Amino acid sequence: MPGHALRFFMVVALVPRALLATIGAVCAAGCIAIAVNANHAAAAVAPVLMLQIFATSSGFIIPARRGHYDLLLTCGARRPTIALVHWLVSFTPGVCAWGVLAAAELTAGQDTLSTSGTMAAVFLVSTVPWAFTVPLPRLSGAIAWMLCFVIATVVSGQTVSETGSLLPWGLVGARLNAIDAFLLFMVGTIGIGAAVVWIERSNIPLENGQ
Repeated sequence: MPGHALRFFMVVALVPRALLATIGAVCAAGCIAIAVNANHAAAAVAPVLMLQIFATSSGFIIPARRGHYDLLLTCGARRPTIALVHWLVSFTPGVCAWGVLAAAELTAGQDTLSTSGTMAAVFLVSTVPWAFTVPLPRLSGAIAWMLCFVIATVVSGQTVSETGSLLPWGLVGARLNAIDAFLLFMVGTIGIGAAVVWIERSNIPLENGQ
């Protein structure tokens, strides 16, 4: 049944083709930048993390209530399975792009993109926006994240670089201790767990597809 859900969400294209193409182009440009100078790795992965926030803010409940997932929800598949596959399809493009960039950097002899901090950044942008957007319209998680960053920058009177810790690339290249890594892991994991429970328990009246 997970295979059926996977095929379904690949057909309905949770991540728009334009966004997929952009992620691919940014990844290719990043690989070239790293090949020229491996010190550009952190800068190369930053736009990938930004795009991942938008890719994973795919939404679930609203399109489900509009009937977009009727075929899947009525085929007997368990909702938690459907939810997890939905998340998997949403985060895969960005994770693959990061993996390619990390491999390119390792080939160049550096490991900025393979540190615990970078992995935590990738994990957070692959979980938190998706979980936050589950009951909301598409892109809500990304918009909320960017809004928090802008408000923090304005209210604090700090520069963009000083409030950069609110954005995922503030963790790129960091080597986290065990406690910090665990806490960041728990943030994403709890978010995903809560979102899956929400999907399982939500009342989703089936309607005609629109």
